[in-house]
Amino acid sequence: MLEPRKRKRKNRLKVHLDQRRQLQRQRLGQVFRVLAGLILVPILGLGLIFGHDLLTQCRFFQIARIDVIGGEHLTQIQLCRQAEVAPGMNLLSINLEHARKRLLAHPWVADAAVRREFPDRLRIWVQEHHPLAVLEFDRPLLLDTAGQVFKVAEPTETQGLPRITGLGYGDVPVGKDDASPAFTAALSLLQAGDTGFSGAIDRIRVDPETGLTLWTDTTGGAVVVGYGDYVKKFNRFSQVLAHLERHLPGQRMERINLTDINRVVVAPKRDEPTAAGPKEV
Repeated sequence: MLEPRKRKRKNRLKVHLDQRRQLQRQRLGQVFRVLAGLILVPILGLGLIFGHDLLTQCRFFQIARIDVIGGEHLTQIQLCRQAEVAPGMNLLSINLEHARKRLLAHPWVADAAVRREFPDRLRIWVQEHHPLAVLEFDRPLLLDTAGQVFKVAEPTETQGLPRITGLGYGDVPVGKDDASPAFTAALSLLQAGDTGFSGAIDRIRVDPETGLTLWTDTTGGAVVVGYGDYVKKFNRFSQVLAHLERHLPGQRMERINLTDINRVVVAPKRDEPTAAGPKEV
């Protein structure tokens, strides 16, 4: 009879040694990777710092020209000073977002952008507030065409602008708060005046109950317009002035009531020799 073949026994000690060697190699590889990272990171950081310094100090990127677009009340020198930029600075050293925030911090600037144009030019664009009127509070405030109060008015900044009286701080919109009906009416009247009014408005008085009364450079007297339909009322006002010029040339008016455009009441100045009392037109 044939004897059964004996199974070869695994050398457990050898297997165990191989596993330990493999584990040691893995751990050693991890150590090498960590050491390589610890060495390469500072080297890479130093390289980035050196490269940054090299670029930001390179004369090739020195600003030779700054183009400013949109400045009306503010000069190029004022805007560059506000943005903290100047010719000769390195173009890459300019923090564009910081320069833009600096510009927006100026009360006259409504929007701004700063852009690099390689290799040596910086471009600044600004949109300024367009003043529409002066709000007469305890201190005069400038109101822009968008209905935003943007700064305290200096004496030289109010020339040629109509003045609005009768409003308070509570009428002015702040943040998400809505403007009062009286403020909205005054703003609508001024915006309508750009399209349908003949003459310059000197002053507007706001009465929450009766509406708006204005004074112009053409009549010298009060023009009562009340609330709403300002374009139609301004057109009617132009017709009334033309009628008065034909029939009473040179006559100054004390008051013109346009609250109802179908029944306009005109009161000539009392000290005028040709005045004959209020008349309907």
